[in-house]
This record gives sequence, C-alpha cells and structure tokens, in this order.
Amino acid sequence: MPDDGKPLVSVCCLAYNHAPYIRECLEGFVMQRTDFPFEVLIHDDASTDGTADIIREYEAKYPEIIKPIYQSENQYSRGVNVGFKTLDLMQGKYIAFCEGDDFWCDPLKLQKQVECFRKYPNAGLVFHRVRVVDGDRVRHNVIMFDGFPRHKDFWKDICGGRAFLHTSSAMILASTLKYLDGLPVLPTGDTVMFLCGCLHHDAVFLNEELSAYRICRQSATHHRSLAQTWRYLSLLLRANPDLIRWVGRYRPGFDAPTSARHAVVFWGMMLRERDESCRAEVLEFLRENHFGIPRTIRLMEWMRTHGLSGLRPAVFRVVLQFMNIPLYLRGLMGRLSFYIAPREQFYRNTEDLSAAPEEPVRRDSD
Repeated sequence: MPDDGKPLVSVCCLAYNHAPYIRECLEGFVMQRTDFPFEVLIHDDASTDGTADIIREYEAKYPEIIKPIYQSENQYSRGVNVGFKTLDLMQGKYIAFCEGDDFWCDPLKLQKQVECFRKYPNAGLVFHRVRVVDGDRVRHNVIMFDGFPRHKDFWKDICGGRAFLHTSSAMILASTLKYLDGLPVLPTGDTVMFLCGCLHHDAVFLNEELSAYRICRQSATHHRSLAQTWRYLSLLLRANPDLIRWVGRYRPGFDAPTSARHAVVFWGMMLRERDESCRAEVLEFLRENHFGIPRTIRLMEWMRTHGLSGLRPAVFRVVLQFMNIPLYLRGLMGRLSFYIAPREQFYRNTEDLSAAPEEPVRRDSD
C-alpha cells in the first residue's frame, strides 16, 4: 500500500449515454476487494440520457472511490481526446480501464492483476480473458488471440494483429505512458496504450474471465449503418502505417506489412446486406492509399463486369472461407492451447529493458 495515501491503481472510465448499462459498470468497481486503495475517474461526456444522474448517485455513496468528471458540452464532438485528458489526472502507479457500457465480473480483478505486477517486477501490461455479452447471448472465456502464444515480445503480436486485447481486461504500468510522445491519431487509442505497456516491458496474461465486453449496436465498431461502419474501418486502415512508424521510433528496424483485411470484411458486410452504396468509396480509398485491391474484392468485381452479380454473395462466402482456412486452423489451435494453459502466461521482452529510451510525455489533446 502506498505510504503517501495515494491510490495504487487508477481506473479510467469513459461514459456517454450509457444509462442502461452504467449502473452495472459502477457496481463492478465498488465491489472490488483489495489490500490497496484505488480510485475510479469516470468521465461523462455531456450525456443526455440520465447517465450523469446515476454516476452522481454512486459518487455520493462511494466518494473515496468514484471521482467523476462532468462535461456540460460534448468534448468528443469537438475533437478533444477525453481519454488522455482523464489519464492526466490519475495518481495511481497502475492504470486499469473499463468503458461505461462494459463491466467487471470478478470482485478480485484488481487484486489479481496487481499481484501479477508484484510477482513480475519487469511487467508493464497485465490482461485476461473476457466475457462477451451480445443482447441475450453470452459467450464465456473469450480468447482474443490468433495462433499459439509465443511467450516473448508481446508487442509484436499486437502490431501484427495476432492479439486483440479488450479494454476492460488491461492494466498497465502508468510510467510507460511516457511513450505516448508522438502518438499517431488513431480511432482506437487503447491499442497504443497497450503497446506502451509492453514495448520495453514484459506482459502477463491471466487465464481467467474477469470482465465483460458488451456489444452495443450503435457503437463505432458495431453500427447499423454501413456508411458509419466504413467510416470507422477506413480510419483503422489509414492509421495502420502511422502506428508502425510510431512503434519504429522505439523499436528501430521494426516493420510490419500493411493489411487491407478490414476492407475485405466490410465488402462481405455489403454483400450480406445487399447494400453497395459504399462500393466506389472503398475502391477509391484502397487505390489512393496504395493498399492495392485484395484478391477477394478483385474476384467480386470481375464477376460484376461479367454479369454474374447474382452469384456474388454465395461465391464470396465460399472464397472467403477457403482463403481463411489457415487462419481458422491457427486460431483454433491457439484457443486450444490456452484452455490447457496454466493460470498465468508470461511474455518475456527479449531486449534489454534498461535500454528503454527516456522521453518526455507530450499529449496533443486538442
């Protein structure tokens, strides 16, 4: 426990119009049983559905834990990165995360992750399995990995798309946020924070389900509108080269192939929905940004020009499944390896940790 009375762990929670879910999220915070103090900084970005009223209720009952930030004007719409604004206020040695529509499902989540940091002094990131809640459907012990665990250099798995950490599962060493200097503009800033935690530090995977990820159909990643979905996916595609260059500042010589997988996934969504309103936009984007047109999309376009458009959805599914057989096999073997894995998986960083560059933090919030 810190001698100065400061919290050992700070929790970052961003909320906007999460009234149907925020109470379950807050209950996950206040039920935590720890041998150290912790704080929850919850940022309400001018919600209009009563989210702030529920937060005030918990603030009054648990003032030593719940420390809200209320906005009178929506900051996200003004281009302000509210996540980094909230991070600047945190006092903890470690930082955990949970969005307002997700929740923690184990009262010892924080305690277990801090114990991992105590056990592995060079660790900068600790994460775990998650539960996925999609309406009435619940999937347990979800593994967000593609392939076998390599037990080293976990940052390469993140950059290469082999590892997909959910925000609610991660806890990072706060001092690693110094690497946010020169941060590229990304639609998913949490990925960069996870990279900060393991670029020059070890990572630990807890083989337990400690939090839940809720799929909301109006979120950026699961929007009902194809146009909105493509807007988000194109941001991911455009940001990928910037992310690789940013990593290269701290890992000289590192490079990773730029993939247009997001575009192929979206093309399949268009065919399923029989809505090709974004077709020309996708093709133009891929050409202008030098991604090239993936083979699957080229085949679909050839079928269009030869009058075989009626077969395209069925053919697309067959072709996509065939092309993905190696990925499915690798993912299946990876998941099986985790089910028989020990409680903790340690990812050693193979480079000299003492050689990590000491650079000042500079976060451009506006």
